[in-house]
Amino acid sequence: MNFFLWVDGAEHGPYDVETLRTAILSGDTSPKTLARQDSGKEWKPLDTILPAQSRATSPPRPINLRAAAVGLAALLCVAAAWKGLTAFSTQAQAKAALQKEVAAEAQRKKAIAATLAEAVTLLKKLESATVAGLKLQEYSVRVVDTKVALDAVMERLPAGEPHRDALSAIMATFLDAREFWSWTNREYSWVINVPESAWDKYKAYGVKIASNGNSGTENIRVIWQAASSALSELDSEVKSSAAP
Repeated sequence: MNFFLWVDGAEHGPYDVETLRTAILSGDTSPKTLARQDSGKEWKPLDTILPAQSRATSPPRPINLRAAAVGLAALLCVAAAWKGLTAFSTQAQAKAALQKEVAAEAQRKKAIAATLAEAVTLLKKLESATVAGLKLQEYSVRVVDTKVALDAVMERLPAGEPHRDALSAIMATFLDAREFWSWTNREYSWVINVPESAWDKYKAYGVKIASNGNSGTENIRVIWQAASSALSELDSEVKSSAAP
């Protein structure tokens, strides 16, 4: 059995089966080259009309060891670069998280400082009223209003904020001044002596008992002075903690 091949627009042959098998194996002829049997007229790919035992494919290309080595080295470089990039990305993420945490902490401290400053301002306004010649009733109103406002401000402070106790203590001192004033009031020509059970609290401020049982308004200023001294110290601490 012989075959004709169609190559470069022309018919070539005839070729026997062995010749075609050798040509395919050597790469001189493609298995897809159109061919026909010498007894036929239909052109078909060579590998579809050759006898099964005679079919062959183009020989495998030899492995280029140098090219393979270069390719492997390139892959290893890519892998190393990717590993380095991943490590860098992880470090960058950790750094960004740390920066975010630091910024959040700074913002938290800033908010606390602002709240403390607001609380100190409330107490300073009350302090300024103590030197304005107020009557007991007006002072009482201011003390109560300040206490309500201060409580609202202090709700914004963290539970463990160290200045909370100082704020409460100063407010308590202004309240003690109002209470003491009420015991020693002479505005309406009547005197209420301070109960013996209350004197220990007032003595802590340096209040002195008058011989007639009434210490007078001069001792109220002693209590106010205690509040003012504590407030001045707290104001300095708050400003210092707020400084960058």
